[in-house]
Amino acid sequence: MKALEEMKMLIWTAQNSEDHEKRNWAVRDIIEEIQKYHMWKHIAKYTRVTISGLDVEDIKQVFLIGVAEAIPHVDINIGDPVIYLIQKGKWSVLDLLRKHYRNDLRQYCHACFTETRLHEKGGVPICPVCGETGHSGLIERISRNNLDDGTYLNFVSDDLLLEDIVVSNYLVEQFRNRLSGRRREVFDLIMISGYDRHACKNYIKDIADLLGITPSNVNIRLRQIKKAWHEYMYESAVTNDI
Repeated sequence: MKALEEMKMLIWTAQNSEDHEKRNWAVRDIIEEIQKYHMWKHIAKYTRVTISGLDVEDIKQVFLIGVAEAIPHVDINIGDPVIYLIQKGKWSVLDLLRKHYRNDLRQYCHACFTETRLHEKGGVPICPVCGETGHSGLIERISRNNLDDGTYLNFVSDDLLLEDIVVSNYLVEQFRNRLSGRRREVFDLIMISGYDRHACKNYIKDIADLLGITPSNVNIRLRQIKKAWHEYMYESAVTNDI
């Protein structure tokens, strides 16, 4: 296993060398190092999740692509850049799994006998057709091709179309505490109340109506939240808090 300083030098070469072959060589070395010594322990549990259309090789490939795409952006002067690259690979895997999980998971309402995509508000299933809530026990979560009901992956409410997936309730709460004003209100409506692209025909408009602001203002707040999220994830990765 290469020492941290060796890895930093490889990253520097991959980012700054004027020699195209040297850059490629450095990227290849970084990826091989992470693949050999770090990858499996970070993705092993996700390879045991049975989601249609995915196999172990798909998950490995997505992890390594996530690592490669992060190399040009990692700062070698902050913390341990290898940890950051590993986390980016892991988040890419989680993002992939979440998308497939959402496609596979459905819900069935026994009140109106309707099957729909998963629809939750505040963590409570609700039928988008008749309005029946999960409190009645009449809404059943079903899966067509997925043997996991989502609990294994520790998924939370829908994301904000962020590049990186929110991976635990702890991270959500810690990040939420950094927000205030309209940004926090928009975040809460999406992450806690369930006003998202899956549950609403036009969730931007719905949020705007609820808050009494324009859709463009909602989009501005979303961009601010995404920027703050990226900064928070980077800080968490380089300080090894995740």
